[in-house]
Parts: sequence; C-alpha cells; structure tokens
Amino acid sequence: MIRLKFLLVTCVCALFFSGCGSSSPESELKKGLAEFERGRYSDTINHLNRAAEGITDSADLYYTLGLAYLHLGDMDKALEALNKTVDITPAHCEALVCLGQIAFHKSEFDYSRKYYETALKLAPEPRTKAVLYTSLALTESGLKNDGLARLYLIRSLSCDSGYVPAMYNLATLYRDKFGFKEAALDYFQAYVQRAQHDEPHYEKAQNNISRLESNLERSETGSSTARDAVAAAKALESAVNFQVQKKYRDAIRAFDAALAADPGAFNAAYGRAMAYMRLNDSREAFKAFKQALEINPGHQDCYVNAITIALNLRFYDDAVVMLDRAISRNPQFVSWYDLMARVLYGQAKYKDALQYGEYYLSLMKPSDPGRDAYESWVKALRDAG
Repeated sequence: MIRLKFLLVTCVCALFFSGCGSSSPESELKKGLAEFERGRYSDTINHLNRAAEGITDSADLYYTLGLAYLHLGDMDKALEALNKTVDITPAHCEALVCLGQIAFHKSEFDYSRKYYETALKLAPEPRTKAVLYTSLALTESGLKNDGLARLYLIRSLSCDSGYVPAMYNLATLYRDKFGFKEAALDYFQAYVQRAQHDEPHYEKAQNNISRLESNLERSETGSSTARDAVAAAKALESAVNFQVQKKYRDAIRAFDAALAADPGAFNAAYGRAMAYMRLNDSREAFKAFKQALEINPGHQDCYVNAITIALNLRFYDDAVVMLDRAISRNPQFVSWYDLMARVLYGQAKYKDALQYGEYYLSLMKPSDPGRDAYESWVKALRDAG
C-alpha cells in the first residue's frame, strides 16, 4: 500500500521583506521571522499574530505563520493561515502544496488533488514537478485510481529520473495493486541503487528485493512442462510454408500441432494469431494474441496488435489489463499512453483519458504527423472537463 509520511514544508522558499519601518507591526514581523529561523515556533506565532493586526496584505507573513502552526501540529490554525495566504496571493505555490498535504492528511483526497494540480501549473523546476506528481499519485491511490497513480509516478520520473520516492512508490504500487512482481523488483532495485542508505525506506526496499527474487525464482522452477521441441519445430516449419502459400487455415492447424508438442513455443502462438489476422477473424486473433502473451509477456508487437484489436472490438476492460502490463514492461514506449487515452475515452473516463492524452502530447515532437489533430482532441477533452 502506498503511504505518504506527512512531511511539513519548512523551507520552500526564502522570505524577503524590505522597507520595514520602526512601527509596531513591522517590528513584530521582523521578530517573528527571526524566531522562525531559530525554530522557536510559539514565539513566531505570537509575534506574527501581533504583526497581522497592522499588516493584512502580506502573503509571506501568513505563509510563515501557517508553517509555524504546522510545526506545532495545530492543523486548524495552519489551515486558516494558509488559506489567508492564497486569498492574498492565489498563485502562492508553496502554500498550495501545504494545503494539499493537510487535505491528504485528513483523507480529503478531492481537495488534495485540487491543490496539487493548481500548484503543478505554477511549479518552476523539474524537481518540484516531480514532487507534485508523486503527491498526486498518492492522492489518486487514496481514491483507488491506481492507473492514474501509476501515470503520475511515471511523469514524476520523466521530470526527474533520480527522484527516488517516485521509484519506491511505483515499486510498491506494482507489487500491491497490480501484482506485477517483475516490475516491482525493477523499481525497488532502481531505488536501492539511487537512494542514500539512511533513507527511511532503504532497508524495506532491500527486504522487498530479496522476497521478490525468491518468489520469482520459485515461479520459474514450478512452471516446467513437457516439451517435444523436435515435433514442434517440424509442425512450425509446415505452418510457415502454409502461410507463404496463404493457406491460413492449414497454417493454423499446423501451429496448433506445434503448440500441442511444445506449449511454450511462442513463435507458433504468435504465428497462429497473425494467421487469424490474415483471415480478418479479429475475435480469434485477439484470443490467440492473449495466448501468445501468456508465453512471452514482454513481446511488444504482440501487445500492440492485441490492444489495437481490443480497441476496435471495444473490449476496453481487456485492453486496459494489457496496457497495464505493457506499460510496466516498457514505460518508454510512448504509444502506450495514446492507446490508454483512447481506451479510457471509450470507457467514458474522460478525466483519466485527458491525463494520458496530455502526457502523450508532451512526448510528441512538433514535427510529428498528426500532432495538431491530437492536440485538438486533447483540448476538446480539457474543455469538456
């Protein structure tokens, strides 16, 4: 289960104030800021509250006051001060992040999402964007939107490939929600390679690596089946000859014979699926591609063909399952995100479709054919939302 340790934002940006005179509110403000730097949060609150009696339009004053309350664990007072911050400066990114954290802590995930999405539009740096995408992933996980959580973690790593919290959370998501042990292992290993040894989840990641490696090893050991490679090769040769002659029904029977001799003969399973495609039998081709993927879960062309057929047949649930696996295997293949956007659109999940469509659009080059049309489609989705 993905978990977020509620971390208080203590130093998001430097606070600069000029022109402070000798009047009481300005003096109290200076004292409050100095006490905050010393970590004396009760004194900070006393001074800043007195300053606020005469200074009502300083977003930084209320932001610092909100942080001080957060340090003392007073969520209600922090919320009041941070809301005042964004009332004064609606584009105060750091205050929006804090509000998102408070909402997440209170399990108010819809509010948390709103604050993080607003902050993301204002975030200037890749690392900040990576943090916010990871925060959005945790929020979507809280809402049980695992596919969208996965996308946000991928986007986090696309902003900052070294952001280790995204690696750890993606590994946990694949292990607990998707059941993809291989992908979970990959991301736990990536986390251990990049993270400092004193990271809070470092030891847990090492333990997870050991367990996953052991589980995968046992699975491989217990999956042996009787295989007659010679008979399979002979039948496969006949099947290929039939395909060359465009005798696809005969080819299918020969592929079936090859699979009967060796159930692990991927070439026979894939060839059988392609033969059904030549016959324009989409339903049988789809089933055949699914069988081929059970033999070789990492074959990219097999996924592309199967998912395209599923999309055409409106087998949207099957397509999502396949795309989940395909993305876990090769997240760098950009077409997955376009296909997922189209599948989710077919399911009338327009918000999720928009997120995948926007990500695919961000990966397209300005010169890519069809980019303008795709951008118009994404814009229509955005406007509809």
